[in-house]
Amino acid sequence: MYRAKPLSDAKIKEMVSRLAAKAGAKAGLPEPKLYIADLPVPNAFATGRCPAKAAICVTRGLLDLLKKDEIEGVLAHEMSHIKHRDTLIQTMSATIAGAITWLGYLFWFGDSRNRSIFSYLLLFFLVPIAATLIRMAISSTVLNTPADRRTCQAAPWNALSNGVKTFNS
Repeated sequence: MYRAKPLSDAKIKEMVSRLAAKAGAKAGLPEPKLYIADLPVPNAFATGRCPAKAAICVTRGLLDLLKKDEIEGVLAHEMSHIKHRDTLIQTMSATIAGAITWLGYLFWFGDSRNRSIFSYLLLFFLVPIAATLIRMAISSTVLNTPADRRTCQAAPWNALSNGVKTFNS
């Protein structure tokens, strides 16, 4: 999808190694694999079902736009997601949302003789809304707010906020 390639920038690799050592000193967190996507948009994300299989992908736009300490803040944020298995939680929430949607489709392609207007309302409006709300609730509040707090412990206190300000300007 992003056509990411392994990152070869020694400075960024050293930064992530340092963050991995700091974040994983007590928890035994291994250093994640690093990838770069050649996209102009500034972004970074963590992926992998467990810390041993984790990877962080950054875009060229992020590396070009942010200063070193801001990149460190973003990487610390992604390391926090890995350490606390947030990527697994996101996968589970997507699976639950998909199952809800799938059940709606099962209903739709099932016996149609006894359907009321309420069943159509449920299928076309409430099921997709419920699935979306579940994903949004888990993604934004359960995962990112704690990851932001944990980032402040791993990186310079203003690195992440400065990076976000740079994104928004």
